Amino acid sequence: MQSTQVTPLSVASVFLLVLAAGGIAGFVIVSQKNSELQTNYDSDRQETMKRDTELLLLMMSKLAEISESKALKTHYQVFSFMHDLFSELAAIRDIETQRTRLCNDPTTVSAFDVTPDIQRAHARVCDAYDGLLGAPGLPSLAPVRMSDYQNSFNNLLLALIELDNALSQDP
Repeated sequence: MQSTQVTPLSVASVFLLVLAAGGIAGFVIVSQKNSELQTNYDSDRQETMKRDTELLLLMMSKLAEISESKALKTHYQVFSFMHDLFSELAAIRDIETQRTRLCNDPTTVSAFDVTPDIQRAHARVCDAYDGLLGAPGLPSLAPVRMSDYQNSFNNLLLALIELDNALSQDP
């Protein structure tokens, strides 16, 4: 009977082959998991941005209501203009288009010169839009990380609430 002798070199070779195969399999599994995580992250990010947009549209509707109420109480034509503006913005899902209409149109900007509080609140809203989207005309400075985006969006929402408060109080 012939005996087979196992040499240390062949055991080491087998060990290295097994280790390499395990490493490749592990890499493939990790790559698949990373791909799944990225897909889930992208999906969650899109869902969050969609919900934030809905919240923004609701806030624009609220501003339209307060402007209409103010127009009826004061008979100032500027509040009728604001009502129409916010009603229009409540139907625009594109945040950059909202910013352009609310912050870059000279007629719109001058409409918010009713009182210093309303003017300051409007300027803060425009600054918050810039923080969310990057300043107009510059390369995009929009936040990349979701936490940065959410923080910027929250700043915009708070600025809109302050505008709502200013419209409610003045004149």
